[in-house]
Amino acid sequence: MEAQARKQDKPFSAADVAFEGLKQALVDPERIEMTHREIEDFVNVQGREVLRLLAHVRRGSGTPSGGKSAGGKSASPEFGGWGRLH
Repeated sequence: MEAQARKQDKPFSAADVAFEGLKQALVDPERIEMTHREIEDFVNVQGREVLRLLAHVRRGSGTPSGGKSAGGKSASPEFGGWGRLH
């Protein structure tokens, strides 16, 4: 019951975490070496994941069930396994 109330109080928390992770990933020293095109591709993929998480809230489902992305990979702010949109 309490978890459900928290989910309703912060319906965008999963998207917020993903967006913060995206911002942190962009300043990671590993990405400093990436080309502009590679950064754009990275942001396109990870940005779609943020949008997907926002859409889950819009549909009333909160966060994806089981912490899985649409492609069945683990949803993680680390951006190691985001799936494709369907």
